[in-house]
Amino acid sequence: NITQMDHAFGRLMAGLEQHQLADDTLVLFTSDNGPAITRYHPHGSSGPLRDKKGSLYEGGIRV
Repeated sequence: NITQMDHAFGRLMAGLEQHQLADDTLVLFTSDNGPAITRYHPHGSSGPLRDKKGSLYEGGIRV
């Protein structure tokens, strides 16, 4: 969740600052496309978008 992500990012930045690397480091955030709704992972949602990962519909390709 976003709280865990924020905490992990804070730890990352603290480590970079501790080693004096923060000013020379570019941190990027990206995402994976679509939820993987499978037999073993039945949870996930693409919200109002149609379909899931592996599909060419927007729910499977949108990042």
